[in-house]
Amino acid sequence: MDATYWAPVVDGIGRPVYDKYNQPAFHPPVELKVFWIDKSELISGKSGQVMSRAMVILGDDVSEQGLLYNGTVDSVPAGYRTDPRKFPKALEIQKFTKIRTLENDQWYRDARL
Repeated sequence: MDATYWAPVVDGIGRPVYDKYNQPAFHPPVELKVFWIDKSELISGKSGQVMSRAMVILGDDVSEQGLLYNGTVDSVPAGYRTDPRKFPKALEIQKFTKIRTLENDQWYRDARL
């Protein structure tokens, strides 16, 4: 299935970049192929224990604090494409995990939202 991803804008040393309203800035949306599982789960994130709402298995790396939406870019209402923070269906990536498979020839990636 397709998901829409907004990567956070970061500076040269990985710190978030903020817009003129002191809100995190995001790159334009891109579509990723994913396997999306709606599943509530208590996880350990950067801000301590949080309740995740979904687990997403991906083929690409994503960044924590980025946003994911279960649908295509075309299905995102136009007003939310450039400001995804206001889009209620875009969920923040609380935790991203990337590990090698047992054969050590591929990566397993998942994001908890």
